[in-house]
Amino acid sequence: MVKQRSPQVKRASFACAIGLALSLAVCSQAAFAKNESKLPSCDDLKTEFHPDSLTTVLLVKAFKKGEALALSGTPATPPPPIAANDVCMVKLLVGPGNPGPAGAPSTSPGIGIEIWLPARENWNQRIHVAGGGGWAGGNQTNVTLLAGAGGAGGTTPAPSFIATVEGAVSANTDTGHSGPGGGSFAMNPDGSINTVLWNDFAQRGIHEMAVKAKEITKVYYGNTQKYAYWDGFSTGGRQGHKLAQLHPDDFAASSRARPRSTGRASSRPSSTRRSSTSEISAAFRSRAAS
Repeated sequence: MVKQRSPQVKRASFACAIGLALSLAVCSQAAFAKNESKLPSCDDLKTEFHPDSLTTVLLVKAFKKGEALALSGTPATPPPPIAANDVCMVKLLVGPGNPGPAGAPSTSPGIGIEIWLPARENWNQRIHVAGGGGWAGGNQTNVTLLAGAGGAGGTTPAPSFIATVEGAVSANTDTGHSGPGGGSFAMNPDGSINTVLWNDFAQRGIHEMAVKAKEITKVYYGNTQKYAYWDGFSTGGRQGHKLAQLHPDDFAASSRARPRSTGRASSRPSSTRRSSTSEISAAFRSRAAS
């Protein structure tokens, strides 16, 4: 015959269980706080983010909610956008680039990447990067100007908007050259094809952006993303197709609008079927971000 426990014993057991649960909760919170304290600040990324020998952190800058998204060289007019939430901006340079005469379009120190990291409490555990336009290029390696500051945009949102409003890590890239616009970077001074920068523009720049965005996400948040998305229009659409062909695991899904071919000076639409802005790439669909 099984003996029934007295009410006093039951109350004591219940009290012990409650005490154990509270102790575990306190220990869990303490462990979380300890882990949180080990994560780098925005400024720490300057010295603590070094994924490989070819990658250099050029600049890190923390912006508070309500601050102007501007650096020392940002023009006063039009007024720069205002940060909707706290955000950390990081500029990277990924070599080796292409040596050559100073000032020549074919000369480049490497691929410029600008990454925008939402505050930890605002991060939605996603990466959502923005494709480029035209022949790409930009201010990603310029430490006095921002390349990704902007608003919702008519086609693709600016990385700063994605990070501060949507809450996703975002980035864009100059694809290996800063500009000016046009395809002159693809030819060396002697008239030969600049295969290094052509490859950076065609696929390596956007792939490196995906890789570095994921790596810095893990360092800054202490965890990997749940999903990673590509968002591009025109050249950004072509880039999305290229990623699906060569690096299908870079992104879980892709929105690619009107991909264009920049193989001709006229930048006419490519012969491939155009994708609507809401189309999700079949090559990316159902792929978890690596």
